[in-house]
Amino acid sequence: MWQDEILDEIHKFREEHAKSFNYDLDAMFLDWQKKQAESGRQLVSLPPKQGLPTAEQAFACVRVCQMLSNGYQPIHVFRYNPNTKTVFILAGVTESWEILVFSSGKWRFNDDQT
Repeated sequence: MWQDEILDEIHKFREEHAKSFNYDLDAMFLDWQKKQAESGRQLVSLPPKQGLPTAEQAFACVRVCQMLSNGYQPIHVFRYNPNTKTVFILAGVTESWEILVFSSGKWRFNDDQT
């Protein structure tokens, strides 16, 4: 199995940090906040989220993903576009299935060749 030295170092650091706080997530989070404040770096706020899928859309996505999973088809991309308010799913062994899920919960295969 391929090993990445940088990832191994990150995993080691994370494990040591967690162990030093007895794996208490609240204590770990407070420590990260403290280190962030002490760093003197400027904090940047992200803009507010532009929206989320509707409940119907979310349920439809679960159904579509479950159907793909039942057929042992990999899902390569799952993306919500806040501008069009659609979910795009790219799936299939050859990445040949494009699926659009709309706000109403209806979905269809995207056969747009453009």
